[in-house]
Amino acid sequence: MSKWISVDGYENLPNGEWLVVVEEAIYKMTVHTAYKADLPKGGSMCFLAGHFAFDQPKIIGYRSIPVLDANDAATVYVPAVQEQKT
Repeated sequence: MSKWISVDGYENLPNGEWLVVVEEAIYKMTVHTAYKADLPKGGSMCFLAGHFAFDQPKIIGYRSIPVLDANDAATVYVPAVQEQKT
């Protein structure tokens, strides 16, 4: 897995889809996804938590989005089953 990389705002975020950390909570969370791309006539756009990034708290870190395979998903999302005493 990748490590967090510090950044000073969405303007310095590379193009692509990222897991990001913001300075202030959005929807009571500080970790969200962001998508940044270049525009055909110059400039770029960035979406953060489903909103335009310029209207949201500053992005202070990013990393690649972790990808889980079937075995990881079973380990992470399936709750442990306790043995029943008979």
